[in-house]
Amino acid sequence: MSQTVVPMIHVPDVRVTIDWYISIGFTLVRQNEEDGEINWAKLSFENSELMLNSGGKPSAEHRREIDLYITIDNLDDFYRRLKDRVQIV
Repeated sequence: MSQTVVPMIHVPDVRVTIDWYISIGFTLVRQNEEDGEINWAKLSFENSELMLNSGGKPSAEHRREIDLYITIDNLDDFYRRLKDRVQIV
């Protein structure tokens, strides 16, 4: 049986965060809505998964609470898709 770790990130706005991750190539797997607000979601990127949950606080800090490392085969294509959307450090 294979084992996986699926990180859950607490974010201020799950809907906006879903849209951002979809824009860089993730796929929405499932979401939960309560009182008209999306409060949880699960996304995938190839064989990786990520969960988002409401309740996170906005931050202007240079270094955030979590780093995600994604291993991909075609880095150049992924870089071209990201370079105008985020600051790459």
